[in-house]
Amino acid sequence: MNNKKQTIALIVLGIGALISLIYGATSVPRSKIIPSAKKIELPTAPIGSQEVSAPVKRRARSSSFKTWNRSPFIPKGVKGSSSGLVLSGILGSAPNLKAMINGEVVGKGGRIGSNTVVDITTDGVILNDGIKEFTLKIEQ
Repeated sequence: MNNKKQTIALIVLGIGALISLIYGATSVPRSKIIPSAKKIELPTAPIGSQEVSAPVKRRARSSSFKTWNRSPFIPKGVKGSSSGLVLSGILGSAPNLKAMINGEVVGKGGRIGSNTVVDITTDGVILNDGIKEFTLKIEQ
């Protein structure tokens, strides 16, 4: 008797699995359904031609948090990335240049406060504050 119940349960589960498989293979995924969408034809080049179609440029999506006005990774009291940084001079020769910023000597890859030295040239220093790069010129 118990064997008969197991056989019936196995048949019912098999039929349910088969129906689910058929439904999944024939239905259109929800992500593909776009109501009232216009079809966009992209320019294409024939096979073997030298023309290449340009990729479609998309606009960056702006954040809805307009009231923040600052990066959450910069301490609250700091107003701008280069506040208080003064480049006093450039030391050394071309491959091994060092910079004196706020009385400290730093090289390429060094850190001054929360800023990282990206590059040192003969007339300035490029720093990165974690968000953007900016250049310090020698104060005169």
